[in-house]
Amino acid sequence: MVALSGRRYVATEVPSFPANFADQHVDIHLAAYSDCVATAGGVPVMLPCLDDAVSALERCDALVLTGGGDVDPAHYGEDPHETVSGVDPRRDRVEIALVHRALELSLPVLAVCRGMQVLNVALGGSLIQHLEGDHLHQHAAWEHPVHARTHPVSFATGSLAHRLLGDAIEVNTLHHQALGRLADALVCTGRAPDGVVESVEIPGRHVWGVQWHPELLTPQPDPTFRWLVDLAVAAR
Repeated sequence: MVALSGRRYVATEVPSFPANFADQHVDIHLAAYSDCVATAGGVPVMLPCLDDAVSALERCDALVLTGGGDVDPAHYGEDPHETVSGVDPRRDRVEIALVHRALELSLPVLAVCRGMQVLNVALGGSLIQHLEGDHLHQHAAWEHPVHARTHPVSFATGSLAHRLLGDAIEVNTLHHQALGRLADALVCTGRAPDGVVESVEIPGRHVWGVQWHPELLTPQPDPTFRWLVDLAVAAR
């Protein structure tokens, strides 16, 4: 089973719920994550955004940290930039705990976009809170379809990313923040042409963070999810 971190919304933020559900909540993640895990041969399981969800990792074989809003800069000792948005203190707390528990259990981890940023922050790194100028234009490609490949990422020889994806690939890009100070445990294994970190790994561990969204790329199964599910199946 592959655990997928979820997020929680007020029910009325989802169009299908009427106004009298205003005091109720829904737990969701993009279906593309589940589809990718299933296409690769795994069983996706959503972890609700609850502190107790961390204990469920003991019954799972891998973890996907999914995308979403910005991490609270307080976690790396900074005041928020005016562009910081979508901060969810409970989600930050739960996902940081998921990172530490997954490492304790030696679970394979795939951290996607926000997930890679959570991984870095959880291990003591920081974030660039807002990419400026040409950097922002290259990475926050909101005007393109989510599957559009808008810039290349080059990978370090000998890395997991290089083994699975080759020298370089074109990726989609949907982020206005990026990794700043890299956590001591992480190694950068891929960068965009402007130097922004796009891939990180923990040497000797099955932990991989990517700044793009492989779940939205075609065709599937994407090599990143195939890698994760193969490890999960081997563990099972």
